[in-house]
Amino acid sequence: MKRHALIKLAIGTAVAVALALWAGSTRGPTGDSASVGEALVKGLSPAINDVSQLRVLEAGDKVAVTLRRGPDGWTVVERDGYAADIAKVRETLIQFAEATLIEAKTANAERHAALGVEDVSKPDAKGMRVEFDGKVPASIVVGTFSTQGNGTFVRRNDEVQSWLAKGNLVVDRQASNWLAKDIVDIASDRIMRVEIKRGGQSFAVVKSSPEQTNYVVEAMPPGRELLSEYEANGIASVLAGLKFDDVAKAESAVPDPASTVSATFQTFDGLVVEITGFASEGKRYASFKASVDPARADLAAKAAQLNALAEHERAQKGGDNTEEKAEGKPAAAESAPLAVTDPVAFVAERRKSLDDEAAALNRIAQGWVYVLPAYKYANMDKRLEDLLKPKA
Repeated sequence: MKRHALIKLAIGTAVAVALALWAGSTRGPTGDSASVGEALVKGLSPAINDVSQLRVLEAGDKVAVTLRRGPDGWTVVERDGYAADIAKVRETLIQFAEATLIEAKTANAERHAALGVEDVSKPDAKGMRVEFDGKVPASIVVGTFSTQGNGTFVRRNDEVQSWLAKGNLVVDRQASNWLAKDIVDIASDRIMRVEIKRGGQSFAVVKSSPEQTNYVVEAMPPGRELLSEYEANGIASVLAGLKFDDVAKAESAVPDPASTVSATFQTFDGLVVEITGFASEGKRYASFKASVDPARADLAAKAAQLNALAEHERAQKGGDNTEEKAEGKPAAAESAPLAVTDPVAFVAERRKSLDDEAAALNRIAQGWVYVLPAYKYANMDKRLEDLLKPKA
């Protein structure tokens, strides 16, 4: 009898355990199935332009990134309000606005960690919490991306039910990756001269015309020559498609005077860009300042005006209409360009374009120092001896 009672007790215990396990593995109440297909963040799509802030928090509720919309657009709070990459911000907002719930997953909090949707306040949390402020505030715990389900495991922060949601909703946690990283883009064939000053010494590389292939050293020391005919070209390419890796307020980076290098770039049409580079706390920073050389700008504008005039005169003589002349047709009349009809206005227009270009760079760079890609910084951090063959 006693043995029979023990068997009954064991069976009852096994059933209870099995029921508990089954309850823990269920995907939530049956009503959750009705939510399949609905928006992850209800109401975000029509209110996407009213989002005022986006925050990304990671383990221990540590704030990784704060993106804030202000009068001048989106900025990165962790980088002292530097401009954010608007395309990346918009893409992220659209991804969340268009995300729909594909499949209900576990509602058992003990199993959230397997999907990366555990409470982000935990110090060992693997996922992140993405918060939206605005007309439609929301807080979404984002877990791992499922390649099999072509979606991301997520959980609304105030719910225990987890979901597989459409799309890749894993957000970049690096604040520096949210910055608008373009600084300037000046092709090397536009650069006429670059002067490098470092450690009390200076040298310059030059081209006599945009058509010249390679740069040469100005005032080359007697008996010396470049390591190769291309050796100086890298210096002139620093401003081509220049992007930065990170940014800081100018006053926050204290320069090491011994590491300072300056590079002054002059274009054929009169733009001047000055870069001052220096080391600070293991990083290499650079500041930028742009201006216009009036004499060079006027000279280049007048040369361009004369070239345009010559081109127009050749066209008027029908030099480019041999086919029409062979057929006995009169040469097509061409409208005269501004360089011909109003040379003064032409020169003024070119000068305004240069002034605007300089002002645009100063507007971006004033008050900031930038961490440049290592290869770009190395191209200007040169001594003359670095370019030359050893002395015989």
